[in-house]
Amino acid sequence: MKRSISFDRKDETLASKSIWFASLSFSQRMDWLAQYTAMIFHFNPRAAHEKPVGPRQGSVLILEREADE
Repeated sequence: MKRSISFDRKDETLASKSIWFASLSFSQRMDWLAQYTAMIFHFNPRAAHEKPVGPRQGSVLILEREADE
């Protein structure tokens, strides 16, 4: 994988984001989890007391890795 910096929004695909996330160490992933959790509770302090939302019909997103050319 060639590492480079891009400022083009179309380079930010879900597949490329998942590859980036998979490259993180366990502690880095936990840091991201803690940051997102803190952000959620900052904007919605009652989030921990709300009922979990179940899956919606037809809301499955399937990611496929593109073949290397």
